[in-house]
Amino acid sequence: MGGGYGCSKEEGDGRGRRHAGGPPYLVGSALVGKKWRDVDVRAIIDDDRYEAMRLGDPKATHQNGRWVALCLAFSALGRQMTGLPIDFQIQQQTEANRLYPSPKHRRSALGHVELRMMPTSRRRRSR
Repeated sequence: MGGGYGCSKEEGDGRGRRHAGGPPYLVGSALVGKKWRDVDVRAIIDDDRYEAMRLGDPKATHQNGRWVALCLAFSALGRQMTGLPIDFQIQQQTEANRLYPSPKHRRSALGHVELRMMPTSRRRRSR
């Protein structure tokens, strides 16, 4: 873990979830084996939100500057927070399901861990 944010790998996705509209998913070789080059993380968002975000043609994502900038930014944030080589991409739901329709293309939702913060009423006051 890197970055000094005090977040575990499971907790570190909260920023991405708020901006991308849903939980990020771990996909690819890091999900199924011990040998991997990078850690593939995908935000799969519904078609209406994808369009509202103006991310361009979901079949030609790398041609849209906004899509590229968001993916690079969240990849860098993920790398800084976890110390892992994160490859973050945003996918339109319909296109993601078309490209990876079968159970052999597994997805594992990340970030289903509540932040471990004590409610303010239970915190001790410094004296």
